[in-house]
Amino acid sequence: MTLRELFGPDLRGRKLGVSWTYSPSTKKPIAPHHDFMYAASLFGPEIVFAHPPELRIDPEIEAAIQSSVEVNGGSYTVVDSMEEAAENADILYAKNYVCLDLLSRANHNMMRWRSCSANIRAGSRMRNG
Repeated sequence: MTLRELFGPDLRGRKLGVSWTYSPSTKKPIAPHHDFMYAASLFGPEIVFAHPPELRIDPEIEAAIQSSVEVNGGSYTVVDSMEEAAENADILYAKNYVCLDLLSRANHNMMRWRSCSANIRAGSRMRNG
């Protein structure tokens, strides 16, 4: 069942709680919460997004969500408490995701390692060749 089927085409006045949630798995998508909040913002709900401070979302996407929800009669608030996002929510969306900051650091470290590894392999071929 979709939000439209449950609440109709207008979500103004509805509280939409969105929260990061823990998962033991490390293989997580980057942006399902981005997409969900942006799509919902077009219908004007009161979006309350909860996440740990170190797991921020893409600032450009966040700005687009903020702008869109305000134009459509809603609001966007960021909190650091899942309970606050869930309190009196009409809709609750909880999803684990990968933080771009952490992913960037991991990719940087991986690229550095690959570069170092390639240099070592090239150097050992030169010595052996």
